[in-house]
This record gives sequence, C-alpha cells and structure tokens, in this order.
Amino acid sequence: MVRHLHVGRVLARIGLHLLAGVLTVLLRFPFWTIDRRHAAIRDWSRGALQIFGMTVVARGAPASRCAIGRLIVANHTSWLDVIALFVTTDAVFVAKSDVEKWPIIGWLATRLGTIFLERRTTRDLTRGVAVITERLSRGTNVIVFPEGTTTDGTRLLPFRAALFAAVVNARSFVQPVAITYRRGDGQPASETAFVGDMSMLGSFVALATTRDTARGTAVHMSFLTEYPSAGLSRQALASHAEASIRHHLSLASALDAFATGAHSPDREAA
Repeated sequence: MVRHLHVGRVLARIGLHLLAGVLTVLLRFPFWTIDRRHAAIRDWSRGALQIFGMTVVARGAPASRCAIGRLIVANHTSWLDVIALFVTTDAVFVAKSDVEKWPIIGWLATRLGTIFLERRTTRDLTRGVAVITERLSRGTNVIVFPEGTTTDGTRLLPFRAALFAAVVNARSFVQPVAITYRRGDGQPASETAFVGDMSMLGSFVALATTRDTARGTAVHMSFLTEYPSAGLSRQALASHAEASIRHHLSLASALDAFATGAHSPDREAA
C-alpha cells in the first residue's frame, strides 16, 4: 500500500509538471525571446529529471548556436535521453511520426519544433533531409538518434546514414554525444531503458518504483569533438560518429553487459 502511494505521488508530480509545461508553452512562449524559451526548456527538463531523482553530468562542450547549426547525434536508450539533451543543448529533435500523436507529449514536441519523420519511406526521408538542411542553414542545432531505435544500453547499433546527407548539404558539422545512466554506486541504471513493448506509463511507473533505490542516478553525457562535413560522404560521417561513440562507450557497455547478464529487445526510436 505504501509503495502504491509513493508511485502515485511521483506520477501526480509528473502530471502536474507536464501541465505546467503545456501552460508555459501555450501562454508564455508567444511573448518570450528565443533565449528565454531555451532557458525555460532547460529548467523544465531539469525539473522533470529531478522528480525521478536524477541529475545530469555533462562533459565536453555542447554545440552552441552558430551561423550554421550542428547535427548532434547520440546513442539512444530512453525517452530520458531527450530530456537530458534539452538540459544541456539548445536544439530541436528528429522523432518518429508516431510521437506526434501521443497525448500531451506530441503537442509539446510539435510546439518545440520537433521534426517528425516516417523513417520507413524514402519519400519522407527525402523530405526530412530537406527540412533538417534548412534548419541547419538557419543556425538551428538538430538532434538525431541514428540507431533508429532504442536499446537496453549494452550495445550500439549501426548508425543509419540517410539523415547525415543534411550535414553535407548545409556544409555543417557533426557532434557525437555518448549517453550512459549510472546510479550513485556506479552501477548501470537499467530501469531507465525504454525498450520492447513498454509504454510511456509503464516507464513512468518503473522509474517511480525505483526512485528511492536509484536516488542519485546521473545521466552521464559526453559531448565529443565535432568534425566538419567537408569532403566526406554521408556514410563516412555516420561511420565516424558511430566509431567515436562506440569507442567512448566501450568500457561502459562491457560493464553494463556484465551487470545485467541479459538482453532486452529493442524499441523503435522516439
């Protein structure tokens, strides 16, 4: 009973936090500057992680806003990746088209400039490349999860190269980001993985249930050295980003595999 009450309180806090985000975007964003909006997004995202007892530990230099935006690419284990990147980076995301239909979250994502794609269709990928190229050319940073799916964090899937064409078109740069989740004792935080048939509600409940035991969990984000697209194909850009992140995660992935001793099915990326 006590456990159910605890989970209920955490879920209630998340619900109120989502409502606060909706009201801020609806009532205040139209009157705020872009800098004020980004500050509000960072604060809201940091607050969302704190509800689950999490903090962000960032290393390296996140891409700043420049005349030409950066394509920021990261490994993907959870919807929490999006929240953590919002804490550290001023950018818009590329997400699967299904997210646009999610209650509340889809509405918020749309208002925050998310680029929705149906990755399985060549026509929509072509459209997506054009939209990303335009955003980069305007100085907007764009975040992509090139694995195209989430994993349980014990491995890195091959990067899909299609969207890297936008970097070539915009003559921009790529910044790889390596993301891992660790509890305060250094053990992998497996409860953060959003895989298989798990629903958003199921993920909220799992995180709420383990909040006390996982208190002190940190999202470790390593912003690796960015590199230019000049003279490189989209395949070469994707391979370079994958190799950079794989190298950085190699030790963490080995530790995660040893600790969990199990493999979780993948889930299509948000």
